[in-house]
Amino acid sequence: MTKLFQAKIYKDKSGNEQLKLKFTTDPKTKAKLTGISGRKMGIDNSYYDILDRKSLEEEDGFKIFVFHTAVKNILPEFLIKMEGIDIKQFPRYFNYYAGGHIHKRVCEDTITDYGIVTYSGPLFAGYPRDLEISAKGEKRGFFIIEFDEENKGAEHCTDIRFIELDLVKYQYLHFDADHKNSNQLYNEIKADLEKKTIEDKINDRIIILKVKGELSGGKTSDINFQEIRKYLKKEGALHVSINHHGLVSREFTEIR
Repeated sequence: MTKLFQAKIYKDKSGNEQLKLKFTTDPKTKAKLTGISGRKMGIDNSYYDILDRKSLEEEDGFKIFVFHTAVKNILPEFLIKMEGIDIKQFPRYFNYYAGGHIHKRVCEDTITDYGIVTYSGPLFAGYPRDLEISAKGEKRGFFIIEFDEENKGAEHCTDIRFIELDLVKYQYLHFDADHKNSNQLYNEIKADLEKKTIEDKINDRIIILKVKGELSGGKTSDINFQEIRKYLKKEGALHVSINHHGLVSREFTEIR
C-alpha cells in the first residue's frame, strides 16, 4: 500500500504558505498519482486554500488526483447543503479525479478543464441510512475508467464502467402506523415477519425494518421491538436495523 498524500509546506516569494504535493508514479502504466487525504472535522479543506496548484497543473503526463472531501459542484440534491469545496480549488488538467467521502455514486465528465470526477460510494456501509438505501435497491461497487493507450487525455476516455458487487442480500420492510393502535400494528408486523420466514426472505439477509406514523391508540412502547429483533436473528438474519424514530402515539402528540 502506498500513501499518496506526500506534501511539504514552503513560503512563496510573498511570504505566503504553500502546500506542495509530490507525485507517485505507477511503474507499469507511468500514471502519476497524488492527492489529499481526508481529515476529521473537514480540516483537510484548509489544505486546498494553500495548495500549490500551479506546479501540479504544469506537471506533464497522465495524472490522477485522489481526494476525500465533498465537491459542491457535483453533490447530489439531497446532499446539497453539505459542507465542501468548489471544484476550482482542485488543480486543473488532471485526467481523472478519484473521490471518497460521499456515500453516493457520482460520475461527472463535463466540467471544463477538469477530467472525469467520480465517487464510487461505499462498497459496503454500516450506517443505517446507507443500509436502507442498499436495501431499497441501490447497487454498490467501484468504477473502472479506461483511456486510449496512446492519447490519455480526459477526452480520450474509452470506457467508464461501474462494477456492481453482490456482497449480501437485503430485505427492506416498511410499516405504516396510521389509523392503527399499538396492538394492531404489532400483530401486523409479527404476521408479516412470519410470512417472510416461510418464504425464506429473512435467512442470511440484512433486515431493514422501518416503522413510522401516528398510532390511533396505545403507546409506542407497547410494541416490543427488542422481541422483534430477537425473532429475526433467531430466524437467521445476518443483521437487523430497526428505525422507529418516526413512530408516535396520538396520546403523546395531544399532550405535547
